[in-house]
Amino acid sequence: MSFLDLALIFFLLLVFLNYRAQRSVLYPPFIFCTMWLLVLAVFRSGLIEVDPVHNKTLASAMIETDSFSVAGLLSRESHSIHFLLPNPQGSIDFLGRMEGSNHEI
Repeated sequence: MSFLDLALIFFLLLVFLNYRAQRSVLYPPFIFCTMWLLVLAVFRSGLIEVDPVHNKTLASAMIETDSFSVAGLLSRESHSIHFLLPNPQGSIDFLGRMEGSNHEI
């Protein structure tokens, strides 16, 4: 078994774990790892003629994607995006009035 085969197994596992972490294909670490998995799969399949990739290059790519995935998991809680800001004063009906009051906004 070559180092390229081990890298493919590593990336397949990392893609699976990143998908399980967010359950979204739009999760940036999932996209990044999937990109590397597809590149190495094409390289391994022999569909195109390319020079061999050194093991240090593959190890570097594995460390980078692993670090990116860990950083994505650690910052998942602290960097949530809210498209609508919470209204601390109460809710507004569709006419622009505060519920429970007669004041216009």
